[in-house]
This record gives sequence, C-alpha cells and structure tokens, in this order.
Amino acid sequence: MIANRLQEMGLLKFAPREKTEEEKQWELDVKNKSLYSTALRELTEEYPEKFGEKINFIPLVEGDTITLTGNFDIIKNEVYHKELEYSGEKKIYKVILIKN
Repeated sequence: MIANRLQEMGLLKFAPREKTEEEKQWELDVKNKSLYSTALRELTEEYPEKFGEKINFIPLVEGDTITLTGNFDIIKNEVYHKELEYSGEKKIYKVILIKN
C-alpha cells in the first residue's frame, strides 16, 4: 500500500524486469501464429475454391514472408501480398502457398 502510494507520487520507481529467452520466444510464437492464421483466414474467404473442407498445412514465418505448405487446390506455388495487422501495426506480408 505504501509502495503503491510512493510509486504514484513518483518517489519510488521499479526497474523493468528483463524478459527471459522463453518469454521472448513465446511472444514471437504468438505473433507468428496470429499472422499466419489471419493470412490463411483472409485467403480462404477470398479464394474458397483453393481450400477444401479440411485444411492441413505447415506454417513458416520468416520476416515479412509467410509460407504455408499444405493440401491446397492449386497447380503450383502461389504468392499473395496481404496487409496484416498485429498489435496495431499494419504491414504488408508476402504469403506463399505451396502444394504438397
């Protein structure tokens, strides 16, 4: 109670805790899952004919590129450029569909 009051008054400050490697990896995994899930959802809404009732895929996110390898109804690889948002930040990603 006293520490909270001193902190409100600006008399007591706590140094931010350094994130562990596990926490940093978990945050990256959450971001990547959000990005590839959003990309897949948007593509299935835009091009439903390319996706069957059951989609099996393996995702890979590297920088600005999202690669989805799966049972897509495509002849060869297809590349799309999608604007995706994560934590309020919008960015254009290259989304690659690869038929396996």
